[in-house]
Amino acid sequence: MRLAMTLVLTGGLLTACAAQGIRPAAATGAEAVNTREAMVAGINPAGLAIWAIRDSASDDRGHIDPARMNEDSWKALADAGRMLETYSRRLAEADSFRAEGTDVVSGETPEGIASREEIQQMIDANPAGFRAWSAVLEQQGRDLVDAAHARDAARAGVLAYGIDSSCSGCHEHYWFVPD
Repeated sequence: MRLAMTLVLTGGLLTACAAQGIRPAAATGAEAVNTREAMVAGINPAGLAIWAIRDSASDDRGHIDPARMNEDSWKALADAGRMLETYSRRLAEADSFRAEGTDVVSGETPEGIASREEIQQMIDANPAGFRAWSAVLEQQGRDLVDAAHARDAARAGVLAYGIDSSCSGCHEHYWFVPD
C-alpha cells in the first residue's frame, strides 16, 4: 500500500512540476541547509497554520466558506503561505543538505521515522528529488498567498488541502523508514 501511494504521489509530483515549469535549482556553492531547522522553524508552523484556518473555515463539504473568513484569517492565511514559500524555497535552492535529529527531546527516533543518518542517505541519494518536492511546496505557498490576497476561497481551499499530499509525498521519500 505504501509503495502504491508513493508511486501515485511521485507521478503527481512530476506532473505538477512539469505543468508549473518547476525545475530544481542548480548548485550554488552555498552552505548546507539544515533540513530539520527549515521544517521546525518554517514549513511545519506554516502548514499547521494553513490547516487550522482551512479546518475552521470549512463547510460541510470540505470547502473553505468565504463567510467563515474575515480580514484576520485572510491575512493569516497569506502570512502562512508566505512562510511556506520562503522556507520551501530555501530547500529548493539549496546546494546541499544537512539532516539533523528527529527527536531532540528524548534522543530517540520515533518508531517508523528514519534516523538522521538514514534521512541524510535518502536525501543524498536523490537531492534533485528533494529539491523538486520543496519547489512544489514553494509554488503552493506562493499560490496560496495570491489566493488569499484575491479572497479566492475556492482556490485557497484546493491549495490548503493540496499541501497535505505534498508533505506526505516528501515524507514518504525522505523521512519515513524505507519499506
